[in-house]
Amino acid sequence: EGDKSRDAAKKHSGLEPDAVALLGRLESYPTPRETLLATAGMVPGRLSELLLVLELEGLIEMLPGDKVRKIAS
Repeated sequence: EGDKSRDAAKKHSGLEPDAVALLGRLESYPTPRETLLATAGMVPGRLSELLLVLELEGLIEMLPGDKVRKIAS
């Protein structure tokens, strides 16, 4: 997991560290937001803020059913 986060940080150096860490937790298959909330160790408002930033950057996609997936780069 550490290598994944470092690789993501190199690719997305303009993002804040929490956003890079969250991006490193995502895969190209849908992940429920509740799962992210349970594993990311942050409050719901902060998670929503970071997901919005990542979506606006074109790095993730919000899906029906409150799921999120990383867009293949």
